[in-house]
Amino acid sequence: GAADAGAVGGAGRGPRGSGLTKEVEAEVSAHLIRGAREEGLEIAIKHEAWALAMVIASVCSNEKYQEVVRLFADAELSHGTPTHTMALVFSGQAENAVKSGGKTLYANQANSGSANTLLRKWRENLAGLVANRSNGWEALVVQLGD
Repeated sequence: GAADAGAVGGAGRGPRGSGLTKEVEAEVSAHLIRGAREEGLEIAIKHEAWALAMVIASVCSNEKYQEVVRLFADAELSHGTPTHTMALVFSGQAENAVKSGGKTLYANQANSGSANTLLRKWRENLAGLVANRSNGWEALVVQLGD
């Protein structure tokens, strides 16, 4: 039933993004036992097994880790919300927290859902940034104020 969906080690997929089935785990393991971390990482990403992907990425490179956190945040968290913003900030990507596709979310994009969410939730985003002062937070506060 629904209560079983999130069970650890369950055969089926659980709630959002829990693409870690036994089959995916076996496929990733096959790569890891050969020392092929990046190949295992790609499988985890492909199947949206985000927790496993983040663990593997953390031993690949900082860039890979940041890429996986961004992919996770974009796939699972609502753009423009404090949770999405802080996930990027915590992973050292403060400059990307207010951007999508390289463009600032709230600049000339009045019809963008992400921009509208960011604008509607600017106070919550600001509160999250101030309460969790991480590297790059000051520049992001200035961008929110512009």
